[in-house]
Amino acid sequence: MGRQKIGSLIYQLTERLKSLQRFGQSKHTAKAAYRRKQEAHGEKWNPAFAEGIYSYNTYYAYKQTAVEFANWAKKELPGVKRVDCFTKEHIIKYLQERQTTGKSAYTVSKDMSALNKTFNFGICKKEAGLKTRSYKDVTRSRLERQNDKKYNPRNYTKQIIFAKASGCRRESVLGGKYQVAACSFWRDSRGNVFVSLIEKGGKFRNAPILEKYKMEIEKMVPKIPTRTQYQSLAMEAFRFKELYRKSGQECLFSKYTKKIDNHAFRAEYARERYSELIQQKRSLGEEILKNYRMYDREILHLLSKSLGHDRISVVVEHYLR
Repeated sequence: MGRQKIGSLIYQLTERLKSLQRFGQSKHTAKAAYRRKQEAHGEKWNPAFAEGIYSYNTYYAYKQTAVEFANWAKKELPGVKRVDCFTKEHIIKYLQERQTTGKSAYTVSKDMSALNKTFNFGICKKEAGLKTRSYKDVTRSRLERQNDKKYNPRNYTKQIIFAKASGCRRESVLGGKYQVAACSFWRDSRGNVFVSLIEKGGKFRNAPILEKYKMEIEKMVPKIPTRTQYQSLAMEAFRFKELYRKSGQECLFSKYTKKIDNHAFRAEYARERYSELIQQKRSLGEEILKNYRMYDREILHLLSKSLGHDRISVVVEHYLR
């Protein structure tokens, strides 16, 4: 028999990434399963780790890294023809060269995450001698950019109000599987308004609507129903999916230009929501602490849930600074 063709490095890496696709599945469930497995074996576990790739955006970002790495390997490691032959040292060398050539700490960090997911090496920044990401390096969503001037905000008034009111990701305004509809909204017995969202990686959350925007949201969506919230997040997600499927309602918005910096609205929401939670805690006579990077840790945990994040460090570095 002739030697079996294995395909180019790009093909091999792409196929490996395809095998990790978990679109539509619950990343939260996968994290819990991984944690149980590690604990059963008495091994350490990474709270951010989940086997597989759950977001289309993450998949395409990692695919871009894989292609760039394959092109580098063709020149620097011409003798390596199979992905199984790459070593941890090869990956570290690539990441260090990316850093040396001036790639930002965020780009190198993304590359490290992509290659760790692809090869399962578990490389950390300290081991690879890489710079730590800093919120001070972030410029997008902090300063006015040229692209921010290329659209007319009056054409997207309701979309912008909703994004600022809920801290949603772009996919909830337009293009997501669960793009916001009237059935996404509900209120509790105290009159607080929430919107149910399923975003990045299929993760569900009930995002509180900011008090300052509540009247405007009620104008967009009259007769928001009152209901009792389940204690189980899984039950909340199940109820929402069934309601969304059966309602047959049209989505609220039919347009939302990519020129809009939606992440800036998430950051604005984070700051406003943090202030709301501060006031709520004070009204209960509780002390406001500065026990995590000069912020109140308890409030940060609540805020992270509102934004759909698990780590409070992400909220501080990407939204509050």
